Amino acid sequence: MPTVQFTAVKADMAAFQRFVTARIRRSVRTPVYFGVLVLFAVILGELLRRVPALQFHTPTAALVLGLGGLLWWVLSRLYRYAALPVDGGALVGPRRIELTDDGVRQVSETQDGRSTWAGILSVDETPTHIFLMTDRLAGYIVPVTAFTTADDRRAFVTFARDRARRADAAASTHL
Repeated sequence: MPTVQFTAVKADMAAFQRFVTARIRRSVRTPVYFGVLVLFAVILGELLRRVPALQFHTPTAALVLGLGGLLWWVLSRLYRYAALPVDGGALVGPRRIELTDDGVRQVSETQDGRSTWAGILSVDETPTHIFLMTDRLAGYIVPVTAFTTADDRRAFVTFARDRARRADAAASTHL
């Protein structure tokens, strides 16, 4: 049964946040999303066109857009920083993740948690991490640096995907 030991660091959680954010953006940015944005722009343009004394001043518009972009950038960094794990908390520090035929177990100095394979919604890989997702915003985080060889990494991912698929197939036959 695949087992991996590593020390989780804040950068692992930041990578997880980037992964989850990108996944949410992909699911939200549909043709309907862009259609609503275009409709909003058309309505706003039409409303502004009807204001008789309104004159478009390019430098002012550029300044307002630039300041708005800067405000968005600063606020997004503040929120991202506020969501980082605390030292001594449950998300950073030494841990062991064990995969068994029954599920996933993560053991750290302060916690011992388990999920059955039915609770693993997906097994995703990035160049730096493996994520065993238990919900849209939750999952087990395994840095690829935790594996001594590429074969160990492949075996871990293959085992996890196989068990998660089996659990999904078993659940769908009970419906």
